[in-house]
Amino acid sequence: MSDTISVDSVKATAIIFNDHARLEKENSLLLRKIGSLEDLNKLYVQSDSIKDSEIELYKEKSNKDERKITRLKKSRKLIGIGSGIGGILLFILGILI
Repeated sequence: MSDTISVDSVKATAIIFNDHARLEKENSLLLRKIGSLEDLNKLYVQSDSIKDSEIELYKEKSNKDERKITRLKKSRKLIGIGSGIGGILLFILGILI
């Protein structure tokens, strides 16, 4: 066994060290990117939650408005019926007088 290092061994070692340094840097960048994406995802979840709450508020308002419209339509029908009956009574009174 020889104590000398071949040129090919030195080249292979240099390549390994260069690859290791590159991969460490790449790993660090990927970890930062993952962190940024996780933060962004949290913001999207929060935004979605706010939008869901707004949708629920609009649904409730819409339901209230629909009930109000229904009540107004019913009262309008009653007024129409009352006006019709009142008109007939006035006509009869007019004939009788």
